[in-house]
Amino acid sequence: MISRRDPAARKGVGEPMSVVVFIVLTVAIFALLGLVQKLVEGL
Repeated sequence: MISRRDPAARKGVGEPMSVVVFIVLTVAIFALLGLVQKLVEGL
């Protein structure tokens, strides 16, 4: 599935993609923390 994008990613798109992944993970973590806080307040 991802084999088609591997060569292009290894040539030079690796760094921007890693930054995007890092941002997405950070946003996801903050979203999870927000949901947990709401659940704790609900209890």
